[in-house]
Parts: sequence; structure tokens; C-alpha cells
Amino acid sequence: YVAYGGIWGAYLPIIDGLRNELNVLHVQYYNNGAVYTPYATQGLAEGSADMLVAASRMLIEGFTTNNGTGPYVFKGLRPDQVAFGLPSGPSSANSGLASVATITAALNCLTKLTQCGAIKPPVAYPTLRGVMTWSINWDQKDGLGFSRGVRASLNTLP
Repeated sequence: YVAYGGIWGAYLPIIDGLRNELNVLHVQYYNNGAVYTPYATQGLAEGSADMLVAASRMLIEGFTTNNGTGPYVFKGLRPDQVAFGLPSGPSSANSGLASVATITAALNCLTKLTQCGAIKPPVAYPTLRGVMTWSINWDQKDGLGFSRGVRASLNTLP
């Protein structure tokens, strides 16, 4: 959101260049600090449903870089190309852990427009790709709460 290119926006030109070839883009929604979006005046806390919804909306709906002042507009991706990446449990990341209840609320908000908090999409995205983690080994160490809980949530989606 803050730049197109450089350290904070380096992936945007790559995503744009590959948008027609991308099957799924799963962005790491953790270890980043508060996330600034066009939908709130303050940064949204890692691990919150509002942050998960807002960051996913940005990838789907697009946004204007440089905190909304331009000049570049990221055009967004199809919902079926977007998934969000989260730490699987307390052993796997320094920050951004989200409970299964929070992940479920974000998924329901994005796909069904239910359980939304302050950030709500203008329409439902029932084809949203889902959720992933880079650290399934840590999920096993932590008792498989992420994979079992998130799987159950994904099974209820459209």
C-alpha cells in the first residue's frame, strides 16, 4: 500500500506481470507489524479479523499505492487467486498469530459477508482460495490446532 517497488512494494510489479499465470497468491499476514489499508485510519493489528479481511480485500479489489495518493494503481486479483498465510501456532512466528475463531470469522466475512467486524467487503467473495501456513511442522509440534481447526472452517465455505 505504501509503495510500488522498493523494499515495501517490490512484489507488486511481479504480481502484475504474472497475474494471468498465478494460480494462488498467499501473502504472509504476520511478522509485519500493523497493516495500513485504505479501509481504516490506523494500522490494523496483526492476527485480527479486520486485518485479514482488509488485506485480502486489497489484493482482490486493488488499491492506489503511496497510501492512496498514487500514482500507481494495483488492479487486484480474482478472489480464487487469493489466500492468506498465517502462522500455524505459537511456535511458528514472532507475531500475527490468529485464533481459529478469528480465522473463521475472516473467512466467513470474505466469503459470506457474515461475522464481519469494522471492515466488510462490498460483496462476498465465495471463491476466495483459502488459508495456508508455511509451518505445518510447527502446527504438529503445537498439537495440530491450526490444520484441524482451519480445515473445519474451510469445509463450511461455499
